[in-house]
Amino acid sequence: MNRVATLALLSALGLAACNRAPEAPAAPAEPVAPVAPAEPAGAAPADAKPDAALSIASVDLGTEVGADNRVSTALESFSPGDTIIASIALGNASTAPVEGSIGVRWSGPDGQVFNDEAQAKAWPAGAQAVAFRVADPKGFKPGLYKLEVSLNGSVVQMREFTIK
Repeated sequence: MNRVATLALLSALGLAACNRAPEAPAAPAEPVAPVAPAEPAGAAPADAKPDAALSIASVDLGTEVGADNRVSTALESFSPGDTIIASIALGNASTAPVEGSIGVRWSGPDGQVFNDEAQAKAWPAGAQAVAFRVADPKGFKPGLYKLEVSLNGSVVQMREFTIK
């Protein structure tokens, strides 16, 4: 009977082993994050903008400006002989002057740029306006024109206007 008991015992152990819960798979290794190079002491973060205090509030087009460089009457349509003025209202939220460049690029109906200029300086704290003028001694051709306004080389506003 020893044999029968041993076989029964081995069978019971075998069944118990088969009914055992499977072992949980090992957890995957945590991905290793790339190490960013250390920035030199005193360096500005990569996403910091030196001109963050300087912003373009609005752009108006017209033919006359006041002493404050703001357009008297905003227009969207001009005559061929007009001198067109872009008045750019900007603000410096800092309490100190901020270095920056305000630029304009004028394009004709054919998409060709016919004037591209900028004013770079330390802009005083607070709100102010800067004016850019463009004229064509022969008269502008009729069509849809475009003005792009940039702050430190990045286009921040665009205006379309027509010459009738």
